[in-house]
Amino acid sequence: MNRLQNIEYGINDKYEYALSPVPENRRKGTEQLMAVLAGVACSTTGVSLGMQAGAAMPFSRAVFACVAGNLGLFLLASFWGILGQRTGYSSVSLVRRSLGSPTAVFYAVFIILTTSVWIGMSGNLMAGLLIAGFSKWKIPMAITTQIAVGTCIFLSSNGWNSMKHVSFRSLPILLVLTIYLLWSLGTVRGGFGELAVYEPIGGLSVAVMLAVIIGNYALSATTMPDICRFAKNRHSVLLCTGVYILVLTVSDICGILIVQITGAEVLNYGIFQFGITLLNLIWVMLCIYTTQNVNLYVGGLAIQNLVHGTALEGNISNRTAMILLGGLAVIVGVADLSRHLAQVSQAVLLIAAPLTGIMTAELCIRRQRRMEEKTGPAGWIPLIAWVSGIGAGVWVGEKLGYGFYAAALVAGGTVYAAVCAGVRRYCN
Repeated sequence: MNRLQNIEYGINDKYEYALSPVPENRRKGTEQLMAVLAGVACSTTGVSLGMQAGAAMPFSRAVFACVAGNLGLFLLASFWGILGQRTGYSSVSLVRRSLGSPTAVFYAVFIILTTSVWIGMSGNLMAGLLIAGFSKWKIPMAITTQIAVGTCIFLSSNGWNSMKHVSFRSLPILLVLTIYLLWSLGTVRGGFGELAVYEPIGGLSVAVMLAVIIGNYALSATTMPDICRFAKNRHSVLLCTGVYILVLTVSDICGILIVQITGAEVLNYGIFQFGITLLNLIWVMLCIYTTQNVNLYVGGLAIQNLVHGTALEGNISNRTAMILLGGLAVIVGVADLSRHLAQVSQAVLLIAAPLTGIMTAELCIRRQRRMEEKTGPAGWIPLIAWVSGIGAGVWVGEKLGYGFYAAALVAGGTVYAAVCAGVRRYCN
């Protein structure tokens, strides 16, 4: 009996419980979840966001915008993380069982496209630093990007175990290197005295910066079930999510310091200001890989769920799915979308916000705690509400220029609740 059970666990570990709930005896300790989520937050994206805020605002206002945005992320990530812990399902499986297959398919495609964009951008950043930092590096940018993404796929090939090992080994090194980076900033130009005399270029309000910050990590927040389904209890989720937000805030502040001390508005040039040393490259590389191996894992789960309704029935390994996602990320990396980071971030938030509103409405109107997948016409109601939420966000964004994410969230949930109430009354 034990041997058959071990075989079953081995099969599920291969597929990373993409289509089934994680059983209680396969849940992980808080230290594992904390390490993985802290690794996600140690990202070059967080530093780049801080640089955007620091370039546009005085130091205190930039810090305020980052802290406020991260508090919004904490609420979003905690909501989704607790859902994952309670049900044990991955994010797409959770959406399928709560809102139906049409919405789950749309959500899976959204995850795949977004993760491929983030992975591709990070590969492009790493390639740019290698080419600029080593004059003898003669490999073209496109091929160097492929090497960077390929290395990320290799480091992520064992799913959860890869994320755990990469994070546990990288975080102590990142802590030491971050302290070294901050010390190095104190030796550049006027050091920390530059913060008092720095003149922001403007161009971004606090409201827009909030949207950019939350938008960059909206996907990470809404896919929190992919990580937190391994949590043993709700307290573990809240503690790990708090650490995740704390590390994100530190990353943002590092970015603010870099831009206001060095005067560089792009991370590559900020690194140039205090010299591209091997230690600086290792810092950037570890920031990239501790984040992108989780994005590969999440995107791989989405691909497995996307083929759920095909002849394969979702039976492709998480490793195979990550390789497919990596191929798409290479194309994105070569296209160099990093120049459009703000626009991409706001688009991601605009799409993600209505789903949170819809899930909130679903939890409020559900009469039974047990999930039952919506089929037939009922399965299309959440998708209609989702599209309505996106439309409301676009309209508010064009009219007011801000607040589109709140409008999208509220509109998505309201439309879904209203249609469900109308259908129930009609049927009764």
